[in-house]
Amino acid sequence: EDYVYIEGLLQSGTISPRMMVNGKPLIIHAAIHNKAEMILLLANYRAMLYNPICEEGKDIMDYAIENNAIHAQAQIIIIRA
Repeated sequence: EDYVYIEGLLQSGTISPRMMVNGKPLIIHAAIHNKAEMILLLANYRAMLYNPICEEGKDIMDYAIENNAIHAQAQIIIIRA
């Protein structure tokens, strides 16, 4: 939840906005945990240039819906618009 810290890591190249953790892109983890601001931060660093999917083939919206992450769903809709 430390957005300033995460942004610093993204700016320095220490982490990639599209990196995978446990088979899921970071932005999907943000959706699972209903972190709309983190989704926006990662999207601003081009994490949604493609449709983020996990190794199982589910996309970011699938996870947001499964986890009843309403704020995440709204943010994804806004970014995709």
